[in-house]
Amino acid sequence: MKIINLSLALAAFFVLGAGIAGAQTVEEPVYTVKADVNSCEINSLQFDIIRNQIASTRERIFVIFRRGNGESELVNAKRLKHVRTFLSVRKGWSLFDVIYARGEKVIGQSHIEFYIGGKLVLVILSKRNMSPCMDCCDGGFLESPQNLAPRTKRSKKSKGKR
Repeated sequence: MKIINLSLALAAFFVLGAGIAGAQTVEEPVYTVKADVNSCEINSLQFDIIRNQIASTRERIFVIFRRGNGESELVNAKRLKHVRTFLSVRKGWSLFDVIYARGEKVIGQSHIEFYIGGKLVLVILSKRNMSPCMDCCDGGFLESPQNLAPRTKRSKKSKGKR
């Protein structure tokens, strides 16, 4: 009798355990785009994917800009303005509920994080003092990486020596 009860208990444990494990959802990994020569097309594709997803769900998008090593808040603010303009003008994101914000500093390259309804779905890395490349082949101001570092003013002495 004890052997049967023990067998039933073990069987129930495994069946219930499998049911609970089956009910758990597997989260999709966050897509990270490195700041390299392939990033232009990948970023453009990811923006389109997010746009298409939002068009059907109407969830809010959060875009958080985090400055990297050796970058100022001014550079981060310029990066935010540059990316926001691109997404609004070139990708049609002005139709959606998008919140842009600056976050805490990160170690290494700067991050631009994209959240859909509070879930992180995309991270774009950007080289120091640069905007990321966001679309291919046009070579336009909004699509191509831009140097965002403040320009240094030359002194009057150096201006006169030319």
